[in-house]
Amino acid sequence: MKVKEAIRYIIDSASGIYSPGEAESIAFIFLDFIGFSRKEIFTLSEEELGSANEHFLHSAVTDLKSFKPVQYILGETEFYGLKFRLNENVLIPRQETEELVQKIVRDTKNDSPGILDLGTGSGCIAISLKKFIPSAKVYAIDISPAAIEIAEFNAKLNETEITFLESDMHEGLNSLNQEFDIVVSNPPYVREMEKAFMHPNVLEFEPATALFVKDDDPLEFYRAICDICKKNLAAGGRVYVEINEALGMEVAELFRSYGMVNIEIIPDINEKNRFVKASKKIS
Repeated sequence: MKVKEAIRYIIDSASGIYSPGEAESIAFIFLDFIGFSRKEIFTLSEEELGSANEHFLHSAVTDLKSFKPVQYILGETEFYGLKFRLNENVLIPRQETEELVQKIVRDTKNDSPGILDLGTGSGCIAISLKKFIPSAKVYAIDISPAAIEIAEFNAKLNETEITFLESDMHEGLNSLNQEFDIVVSNPPYVREMEKAFMHPNVLEFEPATALFVKDDDPLEFYRAICDICKKNLAAGGRVYVEINEALGMEVAELFRSYGMVNIEIIPDINEKNRFVKASKKIS
């Protein structure tokens, strides 16, 4: 199979699942993964892929047709300019979460802040913050041993030193007797009722425990975050959370009920309410 034939094969195979533009992007991503960069594709259009690469593409397209996300097919993704290894034990990092990291990096003036990432998953938030605030002392927790394993791999991959802890947010961090300048979390916040509007590549492959909350208690993880902040966030420290766009006011009010101040509901690049930022009152 030649490079130009591979592009057409991938686009045609993906067209029933993705838009034409998305299908073309996937073709470029797959070709880049096997060593044909976007710059080279058109000048090497007559080049033969080779049997190993052709076998990979056939397998990848089969996975694609089953709605498996591209990031899981490749086993990696890019986040905030860094490479992360992925598998189906952790969520695929989103652009919105990159915005969350960017806000924290821009806001942070403390030379050596203590940062606590709650529900770290792949480690993308914790690792990116450590990479771009090198003096930070970063701790990250997750309830899933499999997630901790891949987060630790990603920390080594990106040459960052993070302290990872296996812990349940609901139980608090009784063993962690220290305060942090920043607490950050992208917790589960998609209500069960919203499943009907979601794509199969999310529903069938991404870990449900990292995505969904009960319809009758969608703020359960934000209460846990507030409880942790009561104990582990320093006076004057900041908390940043990603939120369900429909629940911004509810999350802000919850933070207010815990005595937080300087509460902001912040839109993402698409003008959807996506983050809440607050500070712990200085007594």
